[in-house]
Amino acid sequence: MAVRGATVGDVEELSYIPEAREEVRRRKIDERLAKLFPVFEKEDSGLIPVDAVGTIMRAMNLNPTVAVVEDIVQSIEETESTGYVSISKLRGALMEVCMSREHKGTVLVRDDEETLREAFRAFDRDGKGYIEAAYLKQVMSEMGEAFTEDEISEMVEAAQDAD
Repeated sequence: MAVRGATVGDVEELSYIPEAREEVRRRKIDERLAKLFPVFEKEDSGLIPVDAVGTIMRAMNLNPTVAVVEDIVQSIEETESTGYVSISKLRGALMEVCMSREHKGTVLVRDDEETLREAFRAFDRDGKGYIEAAYLKQVMSEMGEAFTEDEISEMVEAAQDAD
């Protein structure tokens, strides 16, 4: 899209135009990925360990399930699993996911603070303003995607430390 009299430096000012806004988002996503990939890259090989994909997605402010991460890895992995994925293929897949904020109908955007507060209020059975650790552990082990005992304990400890 060309705009008469506009220069490349004017892209930020044109962010109200949908095409320009999308290009700005793409550039910012690409910049963040460029900073993240070297942290996980195996010895300048152009490869990222499969088990780092979920961490990278979370660093991009996405909240993928294990199934979503596995599906993305499977879609870009070579026919025989090596335990690593190509940075270029992962960049393409993550760019698509970051732009759409979903994968095959599963929304991956993290909830904002107010949404999380509302969710906690729903589990505050007695309206005390807090949730008993034992009850939280029970709920988290029974609902949604299963957390390990260590993950649940870590979350409870972090919540208690925040008080």
